[in-house]
Amino acid sequence: MPGKEHTKLSFRQHMQTFFESSKVPEFYFRIILKAPLAIQLDNPEPFQLTIEVRPQLDRTSDILQDRMPSVVVADIQMVLKQNTVLIGEGLFGGSATYDDWELVELGLSHAFRKQKSPITISTASEDPAVNIGEIFGLTIHQRGLASNGRILVGDKDITPNSSLIILAARMRLGGR
Repeated sequence: MPGKEHTKLSFRQHMQTFFESSKVPEFYFRIILKAPLAIQLDNPEPFQLTIEVRPQLDRTSDILQDRMPSVVVADIQMVLKQNTVLIGEGLFGGSATYDDWELVELGLSHAFRKQKSPITISTASEDPAVNIGEIFGLTIHQRGLASNGRILVGDKDITPNSSLIILAARMRLGGR
């Protein structure tokens, strides 16, 4: 509730929350994560990775309507799905295909851990979006994902036929 973001819940309030009592205010929102369809390897310009938080006012409790909470982006995990296709001659004269998929953790969580101030999105603003790619200076190179020119995790090479997957975004309401 507004003004009580940093107070601890009483036993009674914990029980109300556990049993989903109607007295517990609820804040509903949608998270929209936008990433480019294609990212050029070794491009020095950071790519766009935008996260937007849109409140769902029709489902949010009345007490929260006047003072919308902010959302802190605690972590985003980014994984690359690499596909390797080998085509060769089969045993009986035809062609044989071998298809292999591998998930490669890019290490975006490391950039979040090194961030000194939290990334906060105000849900009351006109534009509740933040460009994570710009904040961290995210670029992709053959050796891995880089933040401001430094490779975060570089144990696997990235191939041009890889697909970027954002597996999870962890957030919390209010302050740090």
